Amino acid sequence: MPCVSSGVRNAPSSGQFVWTQPLAMVSSPHVVLLLSAIVACSCCPSDDWIPYTNGMCYRVVQIFAPWYTVDNICDYGTPGARSVSIHDLLQNAFLAETVANGTAAWLGLSRLAATSPWRWSDGSQYDFDNWWDGQPLGDCAFINYGKEGEWAAMDCDFSSAWFLCQIEEHHGTVDDAASVRRQMDQLSGGQTTRKSQTTKSRN
Repeated sequence: MPCVSSGVRNAPSSGQFVWTQPLAMVSSPHVVLLLSAIVACSCCPSDDWIPYTNGMCYRVVQIFAPWYTVDNICDYGTPGARSVSIHDLLQNAFLAETVANGTAAWLGLSRLAATSPWRWSDGSQYDFDNWWDGQPLGDCAFINYGKEGEWAAMDCDFSSAWFLCQIEEHHGTVDDAASVRRQMDQLSGGQTTRKSQTTKSRN
């Protein structure tokens, strides 16, 4: 999902910012001020990630791995990422269908033993579940055991499921005027740089 702010957005594949206003705006005398402005953004790390309404980004990793390795693999691929937690039915449906595409995938949910409480690995509250009838039977949970995103549990050592990762959307600023100028030049045929240089020479 593109980041949009004040006429500047990032290209989804490159993460760079491009100018989205009419080109007449590029040649405006105000362009020098625009280049020095701080542009706020909120976005996912890459196109592999899918944003959700809770301010998180999610992705499925299509490799089979035991449950206890998931957090480390998520973090290795994208520092700060970890296995997912789920807290309502709409989020469950989004992860089951849109992210995992109906394929069984580990969740960040486990317990130490059959009599132990379930815990999310991200430390969030265990306030929702979607167990298939007769489940859980194991100690580590995965989604898409049934057709409606139901959960089941199996031995944590099994490597028979993909897994889901989550990370917070990036909230930050971009104040690199030169970077924005380069992107604007691509659209304006160099007008931005020439205008900027002309303004400086007059000063």
